[in-house]
Amino acid sequence: MNTLVKTIALLLAITCTVWLVVLWRWQVTSRDMSVTDIMLYLGALPLALFGLVIVGRWALGGADQRAQRRADAKAKAAAATPAKATSTGELERQATMQLLSADLICAAGATARDLRSALGEKRPALDRELVDDDGMPVMCARIPDLNLDELSPAFALAVETTRKRDADWAATELSVVMQRSMAALAMCLDAVFMRLAPLRDHFVAADAAAADMDAATRSEARLLVFVAWPEEASPFDQAVADLWLHQAMEQRREGFIPAGRIVRPPAEPKLNGAALLRHADETMTRMRERGWNDDMVLLLACDSHIAEAAVARWQRAGLLCTSRQPKGRIPGEAAAGLLLAAGDWRPIDDDGRPRAVLHRPAVAQRNKSIDDRGRVDHAVALAAAQAAITASGLEAPAVLALMSDADQSTPRGLETYATTQALLPHLDVGLDLGLAGVVCGYTGAASTLISIALAAERALDAEAPCLALSVADSQWRAALVVRPPAKPTPSAAPAPPSSP
Repeated sequence: MNTLVKTIALLLAITCTVWLVVLWRWQVTSRDMSVTDIMLYLGALPLALFGLVIVGRWALGGADQRAQRRADAKAKAAAATPAKATSTGELERQATMQLLSADLICAAGATARDLRSALGEKRPALDRELVDDDGMPVMCARIPDLNLDELSPAFALAVETTRKRDADWAATELSVVMQRSMAALAMCLDAVFMRLAPLRDHFVAADAAAADMDAATRSEARLLVFVAWPEEASPFDQAVADLWLHQAMEQRREGFIPAGRIVRPPAEPKLNGAALLRHADETMTRMRERGWNDDMVLLLACDSHIAEAAVARWQRAGLLCTSRQPKGRIPGEAAAGLLLAAGDWRPIDDDGRPRAVLHRPAVAQRNKSIDDRGRVDHAVALAAAQAAITASGLEAPAVLALMSDADQSTPRGLETYATTQALLPHLDVGLDLGLAGVVCGYTGAASTLISIALAAERALDAEAPCLALSVADSQWRAALVVRPPAKPTPSAAPAPPSSP
């Protein structure tokens, strides 16, 4: 119906234009028109021009479709066959890791598929509890039915133990932000350890193999854990959270992960999503150098801004999205966990489930905050995205989707759109660009892991490479390419048994 209306409108436009030009010309030249002139110039000529336009559009459309088909075929071929490395340095740059699981909890749901389905469908809503300085409800992305009461005893035990360790904290209370963040992370931990439970034989087999090695080369299967706590967490909040996380993981690992195999490297305050990816990349590099491919890496992040104190801090800093500041942040909360293994890691009992492949991340830092006033500069995000695609050995047209943690209420959305147009102009921003921040609000370091989980979901579903781009942090930018696993090469048919 829409095409018919456009065609009729085109015919009317051409007819009116021809009539105006012909009648003006006849008036200027004082021409004595005959019936033949009227039929020829006012009837046949508009129809002839209309026919030429239709034929021209059809020809150009066919050429565009053929060009698009060729581009799609080239992209699929490039996606299926990454460029081969020709040196040790290129091999290391194109190293990969496997995504064994990606678990999350946010306002849109408890899986990456839930969140992907919510893109373009759900939005943050006015909160019933939080108000701004004008007494107006604040737009928030709150996790529905987040259960704090069930975890209160574990939180209280961690608080009491932490207070005993330092007398200065005797009267300090655990912030609401940290309580909600930890409650969300607890749900992710349940999902992560459910994924780990079937790998019990992997830890046991790795121990048996390690027993035959000398001490210098022994490699026991370990789970290396890096965690990013809320960016507004106080030292007391972080101390309580570290203790609670240790206790929570010890409870969940019993029965399938030997004691001492969950390792927390020295904690760093204020880790962001880019730093988590950098830690994972550096750890995987050391594992490849030493041949310790039995280890796994767990990245955890949680954050919440659904609290009166957090909203007040944002409003004082001019960062809160309100009726007076429509370009501010929308408070959100989320937790996420990515379980990673080496690129050539294979479990003892492979369940055959496809695992997304992550290429090495690219991390860069802006020279000023994206929240500062002024022109939106996308150069750093573009450089990170270009470096990530280069590390994958693919060409930009091979990337068939981009998943980001950008929103539409801050300049992060413009930064992401500009990067997409500059690097991936073949993408349809309505279909191939996903902005998790539009649904989840601002969720700190967790948003980086969420964008990777979304990219993995899209890559496995479309069987094509996808770019994950994190721009939620005020200055740090991170990107990496996620692609589906390579399809196995058909093996030769077994030879028929020889006759006796």
